[in-house]
Formats: sequence, structure tokens, C-alpha cells
Amino acid sequence: MDSKRPKYLSSFGRRQMRGLRGTQAERMETLLPKIQITLPEEGEVKLPNKPVWLEIGYGAGEHMAGQAKANPNVHYIGCEVFTNGIAAALGHIEKHDLKNVQLFIDDARLLLEKLPDACLERVYILFPDPWPKKKHNKRRIVNEATLEILHRVMKPGARLRLATDDKQYAIWILVKMMEQQTEGRFRWLAESAKDWYPAPKDHLTTRYEAKAIRGQPVFLDFTRV
Repeated sequence: MDSKRPKYLSSFGRRQMRGLRGTQAERMETLLPKIQITLPEEGEVKLPNKPVWLEIGYGAGEHMAGQAKANPNVHYIGCEVFTNGIAAALGHIEKHDLKNVQLFIDDARLLLEKLPDACLERVYILFPDPWPKKKHNKRRIVNEATLEILHRVMKPGARLRLATDDKQYAIWILVKMMEQQTEGRFRWLAESAKDWYPAPKDHLTTRYEAKAIRGQPVFLDFTRV
């Protein structure tokens, strides 16, 4: 293992479920290298001079592709480690001929460490693994360390959207974010229950979300102070 690589507890499970065939495998060999972010050994990741949005854990890429298509002026970065999800996302990118998307295929926190200060205008963390067993809670991506890095790389006024259908994770998120609010890092934008349910008007519901949610999803929007 690279001695310079930060050591994180894994916040995700398996990286692949089934083998890739046909066009999926072909896209992984031809399209992915063209849009994949490779971290520099020294210095920061170079970003275009336009608004940059980041999605951590984009699943099959439907939400990412939909947002990138609807906002062509935005440079959209998606982070995912699940090989089948990456392959599916490449299909959406190719189908819609998206030129404003880049992918990072490792732990998102490695990318965050290499981003310039105050470079992100929007961040999505939608339905992350809830790690429901108490002994695994420390693996949740929403934690003090991740939020500290996000605060550094997000612009003042930038938006952070966290969504989950797990009640205990929702409580966890609110506890962590209220601590951040007390410290003057992030501020919750909700004024009433209708601000976290139903989904915001600009949210794009994916097929996976529609089929896989186990409870009532909540959408928690925060701004970087």
C-alpha cells in the first residue's frame, strides 16, 4: 500500500457483484480513461473555470447524469467504487453525450484531500450505506472527518444535500450536522417538515431509489457557512 495514502475505514461494501460483458466492459476500457480523474502525486486536482458539483456514491449514475444534463454549465464530478455502478454510469454518460462529467473510482475522501480550497458549489451524498449495526456506525461516510474536509473544499454558501431512508442514520446525520452548525461550519436550511419531505423540486428520483428505499426518505439540505 502507498505510504502516502490516507487510511480510512471503508464506508462501502463490495466493489463488484457480477462480471461485465459486451458494451459495459468496452466502455470501461475506452470511455472511462477519457473522463477518469487521476490524483496527482503532488499538488491539487486541476478543475475547469466553471461551477463544480460533486456527488459521492452515485450508484448507477442516473441522478448524476440527469443533473449534468440539466445543468450543462456545471462541471460534475461523480465518485463511486462499485464497478457495476461505474459501468452503468458510463452508459448514461454515453447515451446523453455528456461532456461535463468526470469520474473518480476510489474512496471519495482521497479526492477531497486533493481538491483546492473553496472549489465546490454543491455536494450530494444520497442514500449512502447506513451501516445499521452499532459496531459499524464508525464506517458511515457522514462523520466529523469527512465534514471537516467538505467544509474546506466547499465555497461559502455552497449547498450540501444529504438523503437517507434509514431513520437511525437520519438522526445520526442531524446530530453530526447540528454539531457543525454550533461550530459555525454548516447551517441547516429547513424551516418546517415540508423542507425535508417530500423530495426537493430539483431532486431527480432514480429507479434504484424508487425500488430500494425501505422507509420514508428525508432530504436534508445544508449550506456551508
